[in-house]
Amino acid sequence: MIRRFAVPIAIAVTVVVFVVFFLLLGGAGLPVQLGVPAAAAAIAAVGAYLMLAGTARQAEADTYQAEAQAKVASVRRILRQITTSGSRIRDAELRADLDRACQVVPELLDRIAETDPNSLYSSASRLEGHVQSLQGLVEQYADIERNPDYYTDAPRLLTDGRAAVERFDEFAIESIRLVNSGDMAEYRANLDTVAPPKIPKLEG
Repeated sequence: MIRRFAVPIAIAVTVVVFVVFFLLLGGAGLPVQLGVPAAAAAIAAVGAYLMLAGTARQAEADTYQAEAQAKVASVRRILRQITTSGSRIRDAELRADLDRACQVVPELLDRIAETDPNSLYSSASRLEGHVQSLQGLVEQYADIERNPDYYTDAPRLLTDGRAAVERFDEFAIESIRLVNSGDMAEYRANLDTVAPPKIPKLEG
């Protein structure tokens, strides 16, 4: 917004500075009366423009960081919900996989913020979709465990659910290893492998 008005403001500053210096040097010779105000006005205009442009860039950077942190907060909130839902699952090994994934994903985001902050928003957005899908799966898995008679082929559904959680856990561990090694290109490719459709929806 500020950047849009940088040029008009710089022009206004030029006019004001020129007029002020012109009036102050009213008793000087014409070359001085015109030359000094012109030079001062040019310097003021360039300074004003650079300052406003820099402010606009900083504002954009601040907005990006705020939006990225909001996405990170959303991912953390969903992970807390997954931990709560997972505590109702009877399968101890599956709970352990969930707990580990819920610890690794926030650490992954922290490390991305340190190593590649410009990709934090996109990573958090993608992970938000993944963990939302995982949350739905975990809630339904717990319900199938409690009420297997309500579902057709409950054992198969539970097997599919376990496989999905294990894959997500492996994805989280592999992702943080890739980020630690600095292989961000491979990390982004890995991020594509656990898109929500890859985590099967448990249907009765």
